[in-house]
Amino acid sequence: MLKETLKNVQAILWDIDGTIFSSEDIIGPSYVQSFQDFQAKNQKEFPIPQEDDIMKHIGKPVREIFCELVPSLSLEEREEISDMTLKILIDRIYAGKGKFYQDAQKTLHSLATGGYRFFSASNGRYLYIEAVLKQIACFDLFENIQVVDYQRINNKSDIVKETLQNYSIHPNEAVLIGDRLSDRNAAFDNQVPFIATAYGHGSPKEWKDACLVIESISELSSHLAGATETM
Repeated sequence: MLKETLKNVQAILWDIDGTIFSSEDIIGPSYVQSFQDFQAKNQKEFPIPQEDDIMKHIGKPVREIFCELVPSLSLEEREEISDMTLKILIDRIYAGKGKFYQDAQKTLHSLATGGYRFFSASNGRYLYIEAVLKQIACFDLFENIQVVDYQRINNKSDIVKETLQNYSIHPNEAVLIGDRLSDRNAAFDNQVPFIATAYGHGSPKEWKDACLVIESISELSSHLAGATETM
């Protein structure tokens, strides 16, 4: 059944954080620092969310995250903090902070060599995704990095829909790889098979009805038809 589900796959839609890269040790501190820097710059007091609370929201569209974390602030203020957070995260990624999952680079290059097309399906902002992929030397493997623009594209389901349409990919020719409920929903909303990463940040209840749950990224090469066997 699994082989039948994945036999036509030509395109892989990657949720970046929780599949290729883990920001778990840098994202909470980066958010807290940006809140503190904003307060110092603007002399405006508000409760700074704790890191545990911040992590509960990671994986959602960025505007949604900040709306839920600091609802008392205006959209303009939240956007300013968001930009500050992005800069801090990017600086830390390029400084070698965060963690790439074991065999991530090797697996991506192996699958690309096997003929698979790569697309991003992340709620992260473009510069964040770019930094992660450039740091692991895989940026050039991706045909497109589509992100939420809050105009035509408001969530991950829209990202997947846009990618399928723009690149003439039939849903059964794609697979979405992710770790959170938003990944599952985006895949199911677009009738795309969903592979869940147990090594990411999600929980089993978020992976309900995934066609496959993997414990490591390297497992993909043995499950996707046409993958090279050089792993």
